[in-house]
Amino acid sequence: MPNGSGYYFNKGTVAAPNWKALVSTGISIPYSTTYNSSNSLFSLSNNSTGYAGEFISNNTGSSAALKASTSSLQTNSAAIHGTSGSSGLSVAFKTGLLGESSSTGIGVVGMSQAGDGILGLSNAQSKAGVHGRTDANFGYGVLGQSFGNGTGGFFSSTAGRALVTDGVVQMNNTGATLGKVLMTDMNGHAHWEGGISFSAVYDQSVLPVDSGLVVPFNSEDFDVSSNFSTSSSIINPNTFVAPVAGIYQFDVRISWTGDPSSLLGIWIIKNGNSVELAMGRYDHYGGMFSPHNRILLHNTLKLNAGDKIRIEASSQIGNPTYLNQTITGAHFSGTFLMKQ
Repeated sequence: MPNGSGYYFNKGTVAAPNWKALVSTGISIPYSTTYNSSNSLFSLSNNSTGYAGEFISNNTGSSAALKASTSSLQTNSAAIHGTSGSSGLSVAFKTGLLGESSSTGIGVVGMSQAGDGILGLSNAQSKAGVHGRTDANFGYGVLGQSFGNGTGGFFSSTAGRALVTDGVVQMNNTGATLGKVLMTDMNGHAHWEGGISFSAVYDQSVLPVDSGLVVPFNSEDFDVSSNFSTSSSIINPNTFVAPVAGIYQFDVRISWTGDPSSLLGIWIIKNGNSVELAMGRYDHYGGMFSPHNRILLHNTLKLNAGDKIRIEASSQIGNPTYLNQTITGAHFSGTFLMKQ
């Protein structure tokens, strides 16, 4: 070297080196300079197992051990460009950039006012541009957060899959409770909805049917969200009250007895008005087990929140009819299908 042993940097090129001693340039800390070159202005190489360079910040406040920035808007420009070649060395990670944190800090932070804070790219099959991993029973391999109106995580694909999961998916703070299903609005915003379903039954003594009898369903097989009130309820007895606006499916089955050729009508009543009617003529020879002596009603209704649904029965004047008390007696069920 021109000035003997010491620290030098190449101010020229690999083919035409121009070594300058750090001492001779008058370098002192802090040091800042600007130079125009298509080559690296600072290069360190370590052929052993240590680091080629190490930057440490002991400041307990807001500081960074290394800060890199670029003003270029050209393709493939980067403030830090990390590469990992096929060295054949047995190492746990072969990475272009490795960030580690032994405390509650963050290994790597990427920030941008307009572009991408961190861009990960991989053209290899089954490999990842960004790989997040946790080996403990807690923590997150990849964590995306938004504290404003932005998006914590965004996935897109022009041809393949935007998102692939292998394992259980959990969605919090979107109305999740037992029995709900995932539904979206017109903008694709998904929330857990539904979980509204009931099945009520009348299983008491034989009941005479008069004109306009509200069928008294005295018990429930189930009521997922407690939206149906049985006959013992003081408020809205024998009534389903829609908790949210949407499409609902209702099913009614009535088994009955009566005089020969007597008639029975069954209505679905919405807010006091009939919306569906089914009628049956009693089959005296078939008895209570005749399919002709069971009336079935199926209807899909659009309801608003607060709409009330009940079941009414009426018999032909002069020909008495009765609801059965058998297991084939009176049943009423409903299920929420979707918002509307």
